[in-house]
Amino acid sequence: IKLMGHSLGGAISFLYAASYPDEVELLISLDIASPTVKNVTKSVESTGAAIDKFLSYEKLTLDNVPCYEYTEMIDLVMDAYRGEITRESAETLMKRGMQPAPIPGKHYFSRDPRLK
Repeated sequence: IKLMGHSLGGAISFLYAASYPDEVELLISLDIASPTVKNVTKSVESTGAAIDKFLSYEKLTLDNVPCYEYTEMIDLVMDAYRGEITRESAETLMKRGMQPAPIPGKHYFSRDPRLK
């Protein structure tokens, strides 16, 4: 593939090219200060895993989106906030943040999982 990006798009294109060098034919980056400098061994592996996870979200439909029981969803939200919110606050957030799933007694997060 051929990639071209400006600013943050250029930096992300650079990271993609570093993670998947066999897939990238050409890379053009405009106005990026510099790519992230980290341990190459760990950075390439973790970036590739993050991209793979993002791409797996692209395949999610209502038929295969992860579903949870109500209390399990509230626990997930509380864990994500690492104790910074109360159970009542998590329940308030989930009034708009979850929807009933096609499976009785199950729910799913109503936000776009790609925005995680």
